Amino acid sequence: MPASPVVSAEAIGKRFDGRQAIEGLSFEVHDGEFVTIVGPSGCGKSTTLRIVSGLEPPTSGTVRAHGAQVTKPIQNAAMVFQSPVLLPWRRTVENILLSAEADGNFKFYFSLGGFFRTRPMRSISQPTDPVMC
Repeated sequence: MPASPVVSAEAIGKRFDGRQAIEGLSFEVHDGEFVTIVGPSGCGKSTTLRIVSGLEPPTSGTVRAHGAQVTKPIQNAAMVFQSPVLLPWRRTVENILLSAEADGNFKFYFSLGGFFRTRPMRSISQPTDPVMC
């Protein structure tokens, strides 16, 4: 029996001022997986991560973290922003882990470049199952 997903999204959608930004997006992330969201500017990557982290409610669909529906910001979550707010002297992974270094207590990582993690990264591996916008 496969383990329950750490994060799941079912048919999430988001509308802004009548414009559909995301429609029918579904996925699961299991413990230890490395998932990348790739796409051009404006395709909904940041919006997806804001919805999954609980910072933005979806217009439709459901997001779950550890089986509980996400209806508010997830505690112990960290979000890493894209340039220019990255620290230029740090490698990408060091920027991603910055908030974990400050707190040391987190369950999820969200990067606007497209990372989901459920524990600190100890090494870089090849991404699997990319989600293309």
